[in-house]
Amino acid sequence: MKKILNNKRIGYVIIAILGAILSIQLIKMNVHDRDDGFFHILRIIGTKYAISDGNVIPLIAPYFCRDFGYAINIFYQPLVTYIPLLISLFTNTNATALKIFAGLTIILSGIFMYKFIYNVTKSKIASFLAGLVYMAAPYHLTNIYARYAMGEFAGMVFIPLVFLGLQNLFDGDGKKHYYISIGAIGLLLSHTITSFYTAIIGVIYILYHVRAFKKKDVWRKCILNLIFTIAITLFFFLPLLEHNLSADYTIFSKEMMRTSTKYLPGKGTPIHEFFAIDTEKESLVVFEIGTPILLLMIVSLFSLKKMKKEYKDLYYISLILSLLSIYMSTDYFPWKLMPDVFGVIQYQWRMQTFFVLFSSVMIGIGIATILNNYIKDKNVRYIIITAITILVVISSILSIEYMSADRREYRSNTRETDEIYEKEILDKKVISHFSINRDYLPKNATLKQSGYVNKRENRVYILSGNAIIENEEKHGLNLKFDVSNINNNTILELPYFYYLPYKINLEKKDGTIKKLTFTESENGFIQIELNPEDEGKIVFEYSLTNIEKISYIISATSLAIFIIYLIKQKQVQKNENDNIVERKENENEKISTKL
Repeated sequence: MKKILNNKRIGYVIIAILGAILSIQLIKMNVHDRDDGFFHILRIIGTKYAISDGNVIPLIAPYFCRDFGYAINIFYQPLVTYIPLLISLFTNTNATALKIFAGLTIILSGIFMYKFIYNVTKSKIASFLAGLVYMAAPYHLTNIYARYAMGEFAGMVFIPLVFLGLQNLFDGDGKKHYYISIGAIGLLLSHTITSFYTAIIGVIYILYHVRAFKKKDVWRKCILNLIFTIAITLFFFLPLLEHNLSADYTIFSKEMMRTSTKYLPGKGTPIHEFFAIDTEKESLVVFEIGTPILLLMIVSLFSLKKMKKEYKDLYYISLILSLLSIYMSTDYFPWKLMPDVFGVIQYQWRMQTFFVLFSSVMIGIGIATILNNYIKDKNVRYIIITAITILVVISSILSIEYMSADRREYRSNTRETDEIYEKEILDKKVISHFSINRDYLPKNATLKQSGYVNKRENRVYILSGNAIIENEEKHGLNLKFDVSNINNNTILELPYFYYLPYKINLEKKDGTIKKLTFTESENGFIQIELNPEDEGKIVFEYSLTNIEKISYIISATSLAIFIIYLIKQKQVQKNENDNIVERKENENEKISTKL
């Protein structure tokens, strides 16, 4: 322990080793059997299908939802799609890649929390304890082992970086403010709900430091980080906004998604579950704070008299926000009085993410202060830190054992391995809309999912008027057919759900090409209107919209500029450090000469 705490890099290594220990149970866990696990396996498979069909930017998965196409990557964050997809290139199954990704997020969350606290305190003890508690907290692990809530546990990697940047800007030298952008970009591209509530918590944190805005430099850096964050994530959010404005999608429906605050009462965490795992309930989700963590939080309160002034503010705001977060996790918080947009959280217990964050900060700073001020013998300090590490890790492993239990009777028919599950999906290739979530379907299609959608054939339908449809050829997101003998105002419904990244051309018999516009049918599919002069071959294919193309160009350019900015900032910091070292050497040389 002495060696660990005397070397920052070894601290990172030990955090990584402890994170790997907490990840061991992933080896035998079936990802598809966790709450959201099957969906994330399907996202990777669907993205691979799209890429193999030649779609470089694969926003829509072909063959999914009865081969009507499903826009997985328009509505779900790309970071948690493409990183596991890259890992899957070196694994035997996609589920294995998801397990590796989950293990990496545990380790990185601990390392980034270590980095955050070290940037504030320069204390290896505080940094180590904060990193340990943050990655080992039961709620953090329940997001992985019980729920496989990929966006949420990936988001937990980036939240410490956001607050590292904010803390450095308001209470530090302001030279590492760019971590605000790094953390915010990673967070926004991982999970929308966590991003929204991080922004709210961030506003409270900023208001606590509102005096800092008297400095023009703080304003300038805040605006700069905001511009970088928006510009780099534009490739995801602009197409999302474009779809939101073009039609009603299930994901944007407060009633269908139950994202109104009126649905929240009754979903909060019962108080007793903060203190012990409720073994009587069927769910494997754990809301327990963890006895070692709870005790460490209480003990940390006795550090205030001896705590250094420069990070008392961080401790106090962490205490306030941790208590607020745990309060908001319950039904006692007046959710019904909150603006309706707050209902996006869906389940109040998601606020425990922020309790884990700020309780880790409290424990790191508080326990380090107590050890440094009340325990004079360094060896005794190391023994205490070792004991704390062992207790926290063992407590977390026991929680993981509970989360990994195979006792959910209502899922007794889904005990096949991830390998078997994936093989069945790959053998089918075309899967039903009932085999995946329907959150990203057009609202009209979701309303008719059990009737019209379930019975619809995979061909062109004539909704009104009359025409002769011949030579239909459909493959994935490409469709060709000949149309003739068309009546006025004939409406054809194509076998694709209504999304925007498509183009439809009419190749007329005289060789001219006419671009056709399309709209949404009452069933949630793409429809086109034809007239007698529109005889010829209809060619339907996947193609990004102009807005999507522009957003990708802006984001790519902004990312390049941001990287150049980071390199320059690092070079400035290096030059400043070199100058400091040189001045000290000159001063030492003058002292030696005088002596």
